[in-house]
Amino acid sequence: MSDAKAYINREVERRIRVSQLSVYVIVIAASLWSIFFIIVGDVAGAVISGIATFAYAICLIFFLSKYQTLARVIWLCNGLTALSAGCLVAQPGVAVEILFIPLMCMPFLSFSWRSEKALLSFFVFIPLILWALILYFDLSSKAPELFGWETIQSPLEAGLINRALELTVSVFLRAELIYFSKLSMAAENCRWLPRMNRARPKKKQKPPQQPRAISWQT
Repeated sequence: MSDAKAYINREVERRIRVSQLSVYVIVIAASLWSIFFIIVGDVAGAVISGIATFAYAICLIFFLSKYQTLARVIWLCNGLTALSAGCLVAQPGVAVEILFIPLMCMPFLSFSWRSEKALLSFFVFIPLILWALILYFDLSSKAPELFGWETIQSPLEAGLINRALELTVSVFLRAELIYFSKLSMAAENCRWLPRMNRARPKKKQKPPQQPRAISWQT
């Protein structure tokens, strides 16, 4: 295997590990939201968070199998579907759509620009387009008018939920920046360390010294 092929494989493996770790984080976050909604008596919020937890837990099964690319595609599609539906049924005044910001950044951690450029571009632009459509047509909390569904009615004030969403976005963005910097450092190390090792001059080994002959003088 050539050095370029090995480098690309290592880069994809790092993306897979980061994606799997992100799914773990989302499962934990959704579980915590479910517990929080149960404590405050918000049944609808608890059910939605529970569904999200279950959906992403299924993605972990794919990550543990051989279908790593399919697993990453499924978990990003889950995020797009859940977030789009959440915007439609959101409580009036709750800005669920700001969660599109970390979702648009996630493909840069999930896919390699060298070998998976098409998938990366697709999952960057699709959230951007969906977010633009929701804002342009004012689709937030419009499920009753479009489909006859009821919006989520939470006992919490919309302002408090928005602060919690802003905190969630801030945490996700910070985590994504940290992971992206680590991936960049790992990629640079893989690229430059072999070159530096090849360019480093080898030390010449000194020939073994012959023992001196002992002369006896009378």
